Amino acid sequence: MASKQDPIHLANVYVPKVAAFLSLVSSHVIIREVLLDAKQSSRSTPPIAKALLAISLSDVVFSIGWFLTTWPSPRDLDYLQGTNVGTIGTCTAQGFFLQLGLVASLSFNLTLATFYLLIVKYSYRNCHLQKLERWIYPGCGILALVTAVVPLPLQGYNNALEACWIAPHPFNCEFGPEDPPCTRGHHAALLVVALMILPVFLVIVTTASIMISIYCADRKLEQRNSRYLFTSSTTATITASNTPSTMPRRLSSGVSTTSQANLDRRRSQLLAQQGIYYVAAFLCAYIPALLTGIIPSILVSLIGSSLLALQGFFNLLVFMRKNRVMQTPEGKLANRVLYCCLCWGNQGGSSNARWTFSGSRGSTSRARRENAASRENIEQGGVQQQPTTELAGAKEEATGNEAATALHEQPQLLSSEVDVFDDAMIEKGLEPEFYSESNDPSY
Repeated sequence: MASKQDPIHLANVYVPKVAAFLSLVSSHVIIREVLLDAKQSSRSTPPIAKALLAISLSDVVFSIGWFLTTWPSPRDLDYLQGTNVGTIGTCTAQGFFLQLGLVASLSFNLTLATFYLLIVKYSYRNCHLQKLERWIYPGCGILALVTAVVPLPLQGYNNALEACWIAPHPFNCEFGPEDPPCTRGHHAALLVVALMILPVFLVIVTTASIMISIYCADRKLEQRNSRYLFTSSTTATITASNTPSTMPRRLSSGVSTTSQANLDRRRSQLLAQQGIYYVAAFLCAYIPALLTGIIPSILVSLIGSSLLALQGFFNLLVFMRKNRVMQTPEGKLANRVLYCCLCWGNQGGSSNARWTFSGSRGSTSRARRENAASRENIEQGGVQQQPTTELAGAKEEATGNEAATALHEQPQLLSSEVDVFDDAMIEKGLEPEFYSESNDPSY
């Protein structure tokens, strides 16, 4: 009876259950939020949102299988110390869904990282990515299904200590001359390398390379944006001081080009940052899992199996970055819990400007009210004084890049052609209203 209470074994059985449950709940929250946004949208769901939805669905499949740990394993395996209550059939089913969820998650994570790279570095629009989706998603689904089906006729799904996956049966068969012969999974070692270790390694290397490329593109955007803001703010100040009588006309005629360029850079920079965070979440989950096959350590195995099951939780943290306002009851509850436990999320559950995947606007932001007041003052003849006052106020309130952005954007936003947008909308892959089809020929 003492062996059944081995703390190391119990930790390897129950700690991954907690991690898998957190990931399952987190992925459920993301799925609900994305689907609700898509339901409320007046246009098609952005490719970034679809890729995130696919990742979350894959994580649900994987988390359910991982939550079961040793329960589906055949009950006659004494080394599992009574934590196994299943049969060969339940063990095979668990291994099938784990393999299906693993490869699907790898494929869709690579898809998400690739989408971010195409948007940030190569200026792809949503319409361009939608043409790729018709091939990518069926291909990823077929690949995941094939890799999950291949071990079935080879009897490759057996207990692999923490759970049923690709392994020989008995687990320690034919490892040495004194070990018993294998009764199932004779080609398990080859299957593990071909269907598990190699795909994980290749996707990790590829996504890490993509993250580096996105980071370099983000740095170039920051440098270009800094030079642009400095030049534009200087030019705008000189123009406003020298030609006050023509300022309304000049702002109205030049706002489209300058604002379009500014929104392009801002959108690409925010998407680059969000893409880096999603790739980092993926690497944090899969690199320790890959190390478990290289370093034979109980502690490494425990950490790797736990972090592997936490990808959905990591994705939720990235999803709720920058105080994103959650719409569903599950999302609001998750927001409160994360804020209380990690000080992560939106404390009040509201925001000055609420955007969904459809781009629908909530409450009016302070910037819109200030711009309306500025237009009214200009119409009344306060052209020379009001822009200077707004620029000074923006400079006192903002710091760093925000100050430069405020100095540059305040004169531009005096035109009714430019709409107000926020970071959360752009980070989700949305095109602001300024990027509508009528304004952008690339659609």
